[in-house]
Amino acid sequence: MAVTSIHDELTSRGRPGVNWIGVIITNRPSTDTPATLAAAKQARAAGITLLTVGVGETARSHEMAGIASCPATANWFNVTNYGSLPTVKASLVQALCDSLYNYFIQ
Repeated sequence: MAVTSIHDELTSRGRPGVNWIGVIITNRPSTDTPATLAAAKQARAAGITLLTVGVGETARSHEMAGIASCPATANWFNVTNYGSLPTVKASLVQALCDSLYNYFIQ
């Protein structure tokens, strides 16, 4: 489960005092949506900003939105295929920059 791995890596080995950001890019739903959403909630509670990119029709929209940090509309993206990833590049970079900016003004 990607969200659990991000949480475990950053809370055990991430540098303190920096903004932690996880970017999840997937083309399929998780095998256990409730566990994935719980892990995402735990990661966000630990201060990890989660950005999600759903690739294709098989990536569940509600799951990707549930994983993404709030507001989901700014941190959740969809593309039709991996070749389309460049179409969200600018928006993804903006979301990363906004996350860093929000961290420093707190």
